[in-house]
Amino acid sequence: MATSISEKKSHEVEEINIDHLEPVPGSVEQFDGNFNPQLEKKMLRKMDLVILPIIGWVYLIAYLDRSNIGNAASAGLIDDLGLSSTQYSAAISLFYVTYILVEVPCSIVFKKVKPAIMLATLTLSWSLVGIFSGFVKSFGGLVVIRLLLGLIEGGLFPALTLYLASVYQRGELAYRVSYLFTAAALAGAIGGLLAYGLLKMDGLHGLKGWQWLFIIEGCISVTGAILVLSALPNDMTKAWFLNEEEQAYYLKRKQMQEMSFIKDQAPPKEDSKDIKAAFKDPKVYLSSISQFCAEIVFFGFSTFLPQIVKAMGYSILKTQLLTIPIYVVGSISFIIIASASDYFKKRLPFLLCAACFPIIGYIILLASSGNAAKMGGVFILTVGAFAGPGLNLSWLNNNTAGDLKRATSVGIQLSIGNISGVVIGQIYRSNDSPKYTLGHGFSLGCIIVAVFFYCAQGFYLRRENNKKQARLLKGDVRPDARGDESDDFIFYL
Repeated sequence: MATSISEKKSHEVEEINIDHLEPVPGSVEQFDGNFNPQLEKKMLRKMDLVILPIIGWVYLIAYLDRSNIGNAASAGLIDDLGLSSTQYSAAISLFYVTYILVEVPCSIVFKKVKPAIMLATLTLSWSLVGIFSGFVKSFGGLVVIRLLLGLIEGGLFPALTLYLASVYQRGELAYRVSYLFTAAALAGAIGGLLAYGLLKMDGLHGLKGWQWLFIIEGCISVTGAILVLSALPNDMTKAWFLNEEEQAYYLKRKQMQEMSFIKDQAPPKEDSKDIKAAFKDPKVYLSSISQFCAEIVFFGFSTFLPQIVKAMGYSILKTQLLTIPIYVVGSISFIIIASASDYFKKRLPFLLCAACFPIIGYIILLASSGNAAKMGGVFILTVGAFAGPGLNLSWLNNNTAGDLKRATSVGIQLSIGNISGVVIGQIYRSNDSPKYTLGHGFSLGCIIVAVFFYCAQGFYLRRENNKKQARLLKGDVRPDARGDESDDFIFYL
């Protein structure tokens, strides 16, 4: 966490103890006597009441349009389009090909444009593609739709996380990012509920139930673009829901938080240096590998849950209903884990805790033959399925300073992490039903690897903190260092 080390005289440096340099963001140390806890609490409450529902709803409808192919598949899409198991798997994977390609560019572009304009444009675009999905007649048409959807949605998640990182402070971020992954979980629950109702429209006006599913969910998504344009602030110091006192306090709060990092932002001619620094940063790749492994669980679970449940012998409609409580458990669990992580201002212990649940869940799914035990394994698995990717993403945001370096780092992390989306379509194959041994086994191996890289990342960050402390104790101060390399920046563990 950022603290004012470099302001001390060199002969006073020996008094510094990095282990205790973790004041709560927004604390008296940061505000130098101007901290107003009542005003801050009121301001944050207003921000949360406006921003979180908007970004949560936008990501929910995006995830709904992305993952409803699972509900459609369990409702007859595969048979109606005459898809082989290989073609269906390819359709799942191809979405992530274009999705991955645009993440880094969109992360950089986001810093150059108004957030509301970019988010509204993306939302409206994928809504139209979602509607057109309902009129697909062949495998070729499905491929085009999935590629377009990935191309448009690829810029959304980096844009949302960078927006949150720009308006909230470091110690407040995990809880807010949890709303995105909670939205993904709720999308599964709502998707199951919508599917249960919309599939009953099968045959209406000559359209199949899965076609109505795509069309109506695409129409619902248009509301996201309207909501973003009308209510999401581009500049918090001019936010419509904050009064003048709160706007001024927000500005002061942001300035005080970044006072030690005035030199963080590269001059326009040096933008490329921050981009290069992100590509050379070891923690970006440690985080990216663990993100890839965690998202194997996240994407595999959220995309193929309807098929996994249906393979236990349930009807199409009952399958949709049974997915709802599973996603609700995932949502609630992540909010609890993220809130605790922010409260204690630690990431690694909670990542390791969250990883234990998928490990146990997959072992139960692989070892059990009874449906009751398998369903229990699914519920255990979901406790950590959403928390891992979300906390790991917050961890990298916490430990990267400088807007452009953060944008590039997040883009790299998500691009590498989302390669998992290509993989999951190949490991959860329809001809592996009902056991899905390959999918569950591969996912189990990945989450174990993720644990290793979480620990490696924590070790690296602690070592960097200790190296910086040792350097400062020797009086070696580097006033020209920027961002997370500056003397004032302490990494979250």
